[in-house]
Amino acid sequence: MKKLKKILSVVLTLAMVLGMSVTTWAAEGDDGKVDDGKVGTADDTGSITIKNVEEGLENSIALYKIVDAKYENNDSFSGYEIVDAYKTAMNNDYTTITPDKMDALGKVALTQPAVTVSEGWTFTPAEGATTGTYTTSHKFEVGMYLVVISKAESTIYNNAIVSVYYANKDNTGNTIEGGELDITDTSEMTLVNGEAYVKASNHPEVTKTIKDGTENVPSNSVNIGDTVNYEVEINPVPYYGGEHPVLNVTDTLSKGLTLNKTSIKVYHTAIEEGNKLTEGTDYVLELKDSEPQVLKINFVKDGAYLLNDYAGRKVVIVYSAVLNDNANINQLDNHNEAVLEFTKDSKVDSGQVPGIIERPKDKTYTYTFDIDGTVTGSVTGGIITKFGEEDKDEDGKNDPLNGAVFTLYTQDPTGLTGEALEKAIYKNYTVDESGNKTPLFDGTVTSVDGGQLPIKGLAAGTTGKPATYYLKETTAPSGYSLNTHVFKIQISATYITDDGDNKGKLESWTITIDDNPINTFSVTHEGNNATAPEFNSEGVDIQNTKLSSLPSTGGIGTTIFTIGGCAIMILAAGLYFASRRKSAK
Repeated sequence: MKKLKKILSVVLTLAMVLGMSVTTWAAEGDDGKVDDGKVGTADDTGSITIKNVEEGLENSIALYKIVDAKYENNDSFSGYEIVDAYKTAMNNDYTTITPDKMDALGKVALTQPAVTVSEGWTFTPAEGATTGTYTTSHKFEVGMYLVVISKAESTIYNNAIVSVYYANKDNTGNTIEGGELDITDTSEMTLVNGEAYVKASNHPEVTKTIKDGTENVPSNSVNIGDTVNYEVEINPVPYYGGEHPVLNVTDTLSKGLTLNKTSIKVYHTAIEEGNKLTEGTDYVLELKDSEPQVLKINFVKDGAYLLNDYAGRKVVIVYSAVLNDNANINQLDNHNEAVLEFTKDSKVDSGQVPGIIERPKDKTYTYTFDIDGTVTGSVTGGIITKFGEEDKDEDGKNDPLNGAVFTLYTQDPTGLTGEALEKAIYKNYTVDESGNKTPLFDGTVTSVDGGQLPIKGLAAGTTGKPATYYLKETTAPSGYSLNTHVFKIQISATYITDDGDNKGKLESWTITIDDNPINTFSVTHEGNNATAPEFNSEGVDIQNTKLSSLPSTGGIGTTIFTIGGCAIMILAAGLYFASRRKSAK
């Protein structure tokens, strides 16, 4: 009994997971009994009805048994068991049924013999709808079936489940889609026929995301030289049986992103080594030297469609790109856009029938930041300014000071020496399409006219976990003292999370210095344009003092005594020589 309960709980879980993508239910037969009046034997069979399917697919409906009924001596029903082929697909782990495992079940189904429906299906249109119901006089054994409709072009049908099962008189003994069965008394058990309502998708969709750690996100922020990993998903894969198939995806990168051509891989169902598709056999990779920012993958080769074996499942394209030194800064994004192109009917020449081709698209955004403003000419100018303390302009304000050398670190350099100090220096690179790195920023920067520090390409963290940098003056301008303070600089960003046209774009970014918020820049989006207000707050002034202005040791009192002493000595010497001259006369 405990073993039966365990199997039933597994079957219930399976039904629930499948139910996430398709609505199914069961309907009792006309009399709820088999012809001989005895229920619970191996001879029991029931009918199955398939609803919400378009006409013309009677040869495209296949059913694959997932769960079998068990009988003792073919005469007494004793429970259910999952078919061996599906145990393998689920790696014998029935407690954690995931969508990927359900995809695996569908893959196994395509390799297993389908239930033969020799009498064929009869279609009855639903009133006021283009879809209808398929019924057949074929009788099905007791158990659970996976329904696969694999050859519909204008509509893609999700896999469904349907069951012919036993129930007690109050229908609480639904052993596949309901509670537990009390098999000690089968005298009032009835047989329930199966009915499935199949959900449909009008066309495949494309989803573009950034793999940021363990999460898939629409946007992120990185340093120049960092790698950004992308995933492009086509779901579900359409079936094409005509002579004019069209299915391809084009991903166009902005100038600030360098495509790593060696990183491109394509998978079906899920990102697993065994699911990797083969270039030239399952897809064609189209890259042009004249268009280095464009990645195109075509699933049609020489007019032949390559993905019918994976119809109804999904395809995932993965690749990476590096943020280069042409990257846009601050509120200006570095985006790439994936456009899916497909035909709704491969039996029709899209060149002759306009509107047959559709092109859904999705976009991701990557941002990087600066801390001075000279890179973009505005926005953050004045956040950090280097000046000489005694140098004043005509208005009495401190004049900016150029020529001071600063080093940027990724951790506080205080107390670090040698190799540890060297590793702490922030550096970035520019990377070519083959992944070769060329140093771009060695971690040091010299203040320029205006006293600003041209540092760009810094990643921002999130609101709760900002990216942190440390800035320290390492060489003072000639004639000035060194400022030894270490400035802690933090950059955080927020992104738009609603489902509108601006989803994933930068909402704002904040710069904090020495734990004091300096300014938050809120971004305004109008179409493809993004603007942020000028920096209008008090920034941080890094002072240097002239060496000639340094006070003497001991203070002014010592100086007075020294001068006085020298005067007395000179006077004494004068008197001495005057006295000798007088004596000589």
